[in-house]
Amino acid sequence: LLHLLELLQAEAPQHHGPAELLRWFAAQADASTRENDSRQLRLEADAGLIQITTMHKAKGLEYAVVVLPFVARSSEPPPSSLKVYDFHLDDAGPARAWVEKSLPASPDIDAKKRADDEDDAEAQRLLYVALTRAKYAIHAVWSRNGSTEDSALHWLLHDGARMGRKADTLDAAGMRARLDALSAQDVGIAIHDVDTAALPAAIAHAVAEVANRGIAPAPSPPVREARQRFTNDARLHSFSSLHAHSEDVEVMRGAEDESIAIPDEEVEAASLGGTAFGNAVHAVLETADADAWRRDTDAQATLLDDRWPDSQRDLLERALLRQGLAATPAHLAQTARLVSRALNARLPGDVRLCTLPASMQIREMAFHFRLRPTRIDAVYALLEAHGYPRARKPAQTTLDGLMHGFIDLVYRDAAGRHYVLDYKTNRLPGYHPDSLRRAIRHQDYDLQYLIYLVALRRWLKLRRGADYDDARDLGGAVYLFLRGIDLRDDDAVDAATSRPGIHIDPVSPALLSALDALFDGATEDRR
Repeated sequence: LLHLLELLQAEAPQHHGPAELLRWFAAQADASTRENDSRQLRLEADAGLIQITTMHKAKGLEYAVVVLPFVARSSEPPPSSLKVYDFHLDDAGPARAWVEKSLPASPDIDAKKRADDEDDAEAQRLLYVALTRAKYAIHAVWSRNGSTEDSALHWLLHDGARMGRKADTLDAAGMRARLDALSAQDVGIAIHDVDTAALPAAIAHAVAEVANRGIAPAPSPPVREARQRFTNDARLHSFSSLHAHSEDVEVMRGAEDESIAIPDEEVEAASLGGTAFGNAVHAVLETADADAWRRDTDAQATLLDDRWPDSQRDLLERALLRQGLAATPAHLAQTARLVSRALNARLPGDVRLCTLPASMQIREMAFHFRLRPTRIDAVYALLEAHGYPRARKPAQTTLDGLMHGFIDLVYRDAAGRHYVLDYKTNRLPGYHPDSLRRAIRHQDYDLQYLIYLVALRRWLKLRRGADYDDARDLGGAVYLFLRGIDLRDDDAVDAATSRPGIHIDPVSPALLSALDALFDGATEDRR
C-alpha cells in the first residue's frame, strides 16, 4: 500500500486533481507491460517492515513474528428482521434462504444452523492459517468481551461454552484456569496479563531499551486537545443542494419570460430538451475529440449545419442511447449542432476549445473544499453588496462541512488566466446578454460559478503558493447557453464580452477573496 501511495505521490504533479490521477492509475493497472522497475512490488525492501494482511491473504506465506490483535472478537451482521443464510445442501449443492422473523421457519431445513455451522468451520480454518504463519513467535491478544464466545479461538480454547449470563457455566475465572492449564503443559504457550493502567510505563520501558541499544527513539508528538465542538450540521454541500433547498421570493413579472420568441433555428429542434438531453450533450463534450470538430469560417456561418465528424458518430449515438433517447438522424443533428457551437465559439483569452491543447484544460474537474461554520445570510449579504442580488431565500441557515462539485471545464489562456466554464442546454425565451443575465440570476447560476471560482482559487493557491495572484491568475466565469450561440461574425466580436448565448463574468478579485474567507470561517470584522 505504501509503495502504491509513493507512486501516486510522485505522479500527482503531472495531473490536474484526483480524478485525472485516478484515471492514470487505472490505465497503469490495466497496462499489459510492466517494464518499469519502480512499479514492481518491493518484496526485499519491505521484508523488515511491519506488514498488515488478512488471514485469507496470509495463506502460504511465512512471517518471523505474527501478531493477532483481534482474534478475541467476531463480526456479526447488523440486526435485521430479514436474515439471509448461505449454506450447502446434503448433496453439497449451494443454497440460500431468506428468513423473516415474523414468519414460521421451514420445518424441513434449519437454514440458520447449517449456515452457522459452515461459518464456524470456515472461521476455524482461517484461525488455523493465522496460527501457523509464524516462524519464531505468535502473539494473540485475548480478552473477554461481548463477542468473545462467537470467535473461533473461543471455540478452540473453551469448546464454545457460553459465558456472561447467570446460568452460563463459563466465567472469567474458568477462562483463566483453562489458559493457565495450557501454559502449564509446557507446549510453548506463555500467558502475559496486560495491565492497561501500566501501559504508559511499559511504553517508557520499551523506549529505554531502544536507547540502551544505541538507537535514538523517535520523539513522541505533543498531545493535541480538541478545541472545536462538532455539530450535527457538518455535512457534504453542493450548489445543487443549496439551490434545491431554497425558496422562491421573486416571481418573474408579466411577459418577461416571453419577451422574445424561441429563435427560428431552434423551432425545428424543439423535440429534444430536458435533463436527459442535457446529460447527453455534456457526455459528448466531456469525451469528444475536440480537434475533430474544428470548423472553417464558412461552416461556422451556418447555424443549422448538421454535419459531424465521422469519428464522433458512435460517441453521439452512445450518449443519446444512455439517456434513453433515440439516436435518430434528427436527434444526432441537434446534438452535434450544440457540441459544434461549444467547441468552435471564441472564448475569453481568444480561445476556441477545438484548438486548445489538452494541457490547458481540465474536463469535469471535481473538487472538495472545507467549509467552516458559515451563516448563509452573511454570504447573501456579501453577494448583494457586490451586485449579485439573490432571487431565492435560503431554507437553511448555516453551512458546515465540505463543499463538493464538478466543473464542466476549467481552461487556461495564453496569458495564464484560468476560467470556469459551464455548458447549458436550457431553452430560454431569448439569448441576448440581458436575457442570459435574468436566467443566470433566476436559476442561481451566478452562485454556482462563484462557488466554482472559490474552488479554483483554493486549488491555484495550493499549487502556486505565494506566487498566486487573483488579478493575474483568475479570468472569471464563462457560461455557454448552447442553443443561443451564433457563430456568424464570431471573429468580429470581442471575445471577452457577453454576446448571444455566451455569458461572461470576470468577477472581481475582492469578492472572491472575501467569499473564500467567509467560507473559511471569517467574520465580517475579520474580513
